[in-house]
Amino acid sequence: YPNPFNPQATIDFEVSEPTTVQLNIYNLKGQKVDVLIDSFILPGNYSIIWNGTNYPSGIYFVILNNQYSIIQRKIILLK
Repeated sequence: YPNPFNPQATIDFEVSEPTTVQLNIYNLKGQKVDVLIDSFILPGNYSIIWNGTNYPSGIYFVILNNQYSIIQRKIILLK
C-alpha cells in the first residue's frame, strides 16, 4: 500500500514459522529489478518499504516465496 504508489510502497507480510524468505520485485518483462529480502527470518509480522524513485513508471510484481508457498501481488508505480 498504497497502490498505485509514488515513490514508496509498503509491503506487509506475516511469517508463521521460522523459514528462509525471498522478497523480490520484478518488472513486466519478468526481470528481477530488486531484492528486498533473501534471508532466514523468525515468525512475526514484517513491513518492508520499496522505494521506486530509481525505476520508471509501470507495473511491477512483488513475489514473496518460502519453502511453503509463493505469493504474488501487482503494484503500480505512477510518477
